[in-house]
Amino acid sequence: MNMRAPVFYIVSICMVLLFNAGISYSDAEDEITLVTADYPPYEIETPQDGLVGYDVEVVQEAFRRAGIKANVIFIPWKRAVRQLTEGQSLAGFSVGDSPERRDMCMLSDPISTITPVLAIRTNYGGPIPETLADTVTLRGIGINGYSYERELVDLGAPHQILNTDQQALLFLTRSRADVFYTIKESTQYLAKNMGLSEKIKYVGLKDRRAGYFHVCFSRSWPGYEEYLRVFNRELGRMRADGTYDSIHRKYQ
Repeated sequence: MNMRAPVFYIVSICMVLLFNAGISYSDAEDEITLVTADYPPYEIETPQDGLVGYDVEVVQEAFRRAGIKANVIFIPWKRAVRQLTEGQSLAGFSVGDSPERRDMCMLSDPISTITPVLAIRTNYGGPIPETLADTVTLRGIGINGYSYERELVDLGAPHQILNTDQQALLFLTRSRADVFYTIKESTQYLAKNMGLSEKIKYVGLKDRRAGYFHVCFSRSWPGYEEYLRVFNRELGRMRADGTYDSIHRKYQ
């Protein structure tokens, strides 16, 4: 009995079904889509002098080395979290480490550093906080949806909730707030582009340490483990051969 005919028939039917569903193995392996939000210099939705953000460049280069084209879609971060939780997206970045994030996804090796600081006006004449707890007597700012704003809530520190970092810097420099709990790398970059660098200084916090951003691979996405493995492998090679540092130097 010729067993090859029925096997060939079954394989053919499966291929037709996959084609009709708009799915192919080559697409799944060779091209992916990741979600993120506009957060310079990590991610820059509207490129500036050809710069798209160092996390974007690092992520795309790591996947490119593995033969995978990584498309990046910018969406509001709350929507990105929902898509990752529900398995509508394979991965998102740049994501900080927290219990909530680990429930939602597997985190890659670090792709960039985040330094928590207080941004203060250079002409601010009040007491300089040494810890985040010291801000409970000051007028603070929190950004809606950011984990740093939740820290202020948990601490009981009074603060205004704004929608963007740009708004926060304008509030700060116009003396409508005393301190802005933020990430130094992003705020420095933004202040420079807004022409506010000379009006803002940064204060480190004794009770906060530098952290990292990661790629968040959705646990609800089938086969996410292989993408995570490949990404970490290529990221390590980029660090070893100097490509990672070369990308970051463009943003200094």
